[in-house]
Amino acid sequence: VSLCPMSGPWLSAFAVHHPGPGKEAPPATEVDVSSQLVLPISNELFEGVQYFAHRPTHNPSLAAEWPAAELFGSRRRLWEFRIQGQFTRPVTDPLYLAMVLDTYVPMRWATTKVFSILVGICQRLLGLDGKELYQSHGDKPEAKGSQERELPTLATGLVGTDQVIVSDPGSEPDISSDLSGLGTLRTSGISAYRKFVSELDLRPGKVFTFCFWGPSRFLDIVQDAVTAIPGKHISLASMNGGQPFHLSMYTIPAGESKHLSSKKQVVVDFLVGAATTKLSASAVERCRIARAEQVAADDDFVDALETDGLEEVLEGADSGQVLES
Repeated sequence: VSLCPMSGPWLSAFAVHHPGPGKEAPPATEVDVSSQLVLPISNELFEGVQYFAHRPTHNPSLAAEWPAAELFGSRRRLWEFRIQGQFTRPVTDPLYLAMVLDTYVPMRWATTKVFSILVGICQRLLGLDGKELYQSHGDKPEAKGSQERELPTLATGLVGTDQVIVSDPGSEPDISSDLSGLGTLRTSGISAYRKFVSELDLRPGKVFTFCFWGPSRFLDIVQDAVTAIPGKHISLASMNGGQPFHLSMYTIPAGESKHLSSKKQVVVDFLVGAATTKLSASAVERCRIARAEQVAADDDFVDALETDGLEEVLEGADSGQVLES
């Protein structure tokens, strides 16, 4: 691994392990994202590797020394998450790509409306219809008692990926290389891409490479900010209390109305946030994080978004304006 001389930590990241039902998960692997790291994935459903890279937006002068500089080039994406490997058995349940929080955050009515507008912008940018995006603010702790609570979740099927490459074993591309021109891309046309991913035969025998960067154009994880919204800079911490989020792929049995953790068969789980983010006490326990410098009680994560004038700005930001920003 070739280290890039970054000035101090700029992201907090962990690879969270899910070996399968009845198996004890090893502690989460802390990731140094200033390095070009490829991490293994090994569980009951999938064997392979994962890769995450983020532009050094905190200090653009470091871009030339950044390990993934050549991969991103002049592209507008701020980060990219890749998953590559083979399924160990046929996938018969719906497969989701999701962004998940560990802790419920109470939201005021105005913040909920602003969040819904942001989700709508994301939906238009990705070309998804209403049925292809699952959104849940999560269950309130007091509402479920001792029952399992759903975590805050934003999920979509494989149509939410940006690129899929299907290879014979041994002929798959290097996951950390430039993948331009390989496989099938969502930008080639959403209707054709929707048909392509719906017909994928997810079973052993092929190597699948899934790439995801769609929201990255307006989600700067390093600076913990929503960007590219005309006229406004929005802090993610003000909406989610400053906690990191999971980039996750998992299956859920067909017909389930909620994305409960106990129902998931996880392919990959990458926990990432700005260096200033805090982990909840329950997240540290659930993810088996051995070293966590900033830990907060679950009820410390609160909505602190300044909504004055924000709704009007967002409501005027149609998909065309966002794409051009």
